[in-house]
This record gives sequence, structure tokens and C-alpha cells, in this order.
Amino acid sequence: MNAQAPGSVRVIEVSDDFGRKARASGGVPRDAAIKRALEMLISVRPPLADYVDDQCRRLETTLLAARARRGDYGALIAVAYAAAQNIRDVADPAGQSLAGFIAGNLCTVIETAADAGMEYPAAIIDCHCDALRLAHTPAFAGKTIKELPELSAGLAETAQMTKALAARHTHQPAVNT
Repeated sequence: MNAQAPGSVRVIEVSDDFGRKARASGGVPRDAAIKRALEMLISVRPPLADYVDDQCRRLETTLLAARARRGDYGALIAVAYAAAQNIRDVADPAGQSLAGFIAGNLCTVIETAADAGMEYPAAIIDCHCDALRLAHTPAFAGKTIKELPELSAGLAETAQMTKALAARHTHQPAVNT
């Protein structure tokens, strides 16, 4: 058992090169570094949000084209997958964590279908497109996934459904994660 009082903090000194440099004299004080980092994050947030919006449009456009079988289906899914990865990777710092969650879940769906060598589940992908559109409405802008438990549970269920479909397609038991 730890004998520390609740709420107390134990500082562990790191004795590697980075730790020594961080404690060296002449550096930026911690509070100033945090303030500067927050200012930088605030300054990059609008361009990041624009980037997420652009990637959402790209994702929707390519998925609709794939659904309508316009062009090379596999190439369109690859472009959609790349857009979903881009959204997933930068949505949180852009203040769009809901879009990031939806895109991350869509990545899982696409990966699962690809790994099983099966047709991409159109209804499940459509569901994610609808959820992304919803995430960009004024009523849902800035919401986190914790504020929308029904949506998160529903999207997680679609990923499980895709895994079950993939297991049936490859004749293997589904793995719950």
C-alpha cells in the first residue's frame, strides 16, 4: 500500500538526457511553456477544424461514389479510408472529438471488411456518413462522445456487427473487442 495522503503528488526525477535538459538552468519555466503550448493550440485549431471539415467532405464524396459504383470501387474505398484516418488523427485537437470517434470507428469497419475480403457493409458505412453529417450540425458541434452515449453505443455495435459478418464470411468465430 502507498502511505501517501490522498491527492498528494509524488514527483519522480527522470535522470535521462531529456530530464537533465528539462531541469537545466536557462530553460522556459513550466507555467510559461504550458501557456505557450495552449496559445499555439488555440492558433492552429481553426486551420485544423477546416482540415477536418475538408476531410469529412472528401470522405462523404468518395463513399457516395463507391456506393454508386462510380469509378474504381477499391480505389474509392482506399481514399475514403485515408480521409477517415486523417479525421481520426486530428479531430481531437481541432475540437471535433465526435467526428474523430466516428471516423475511427469507420476505420475499424473498413479494416475488418478488407481483412475478411468481404464486401464493405453499405448500411453500416451509410450509418457512419449520417453520423458524421450529424456531428457537423450546430446542435452537435463541440459535443464529445461521452455526452452522446446512445450514439457511441450504436456505432460500437455496428463495428461488432461488421466483425460478426467478417467472421461468417471467413468461417471463423467473431472476436469481441
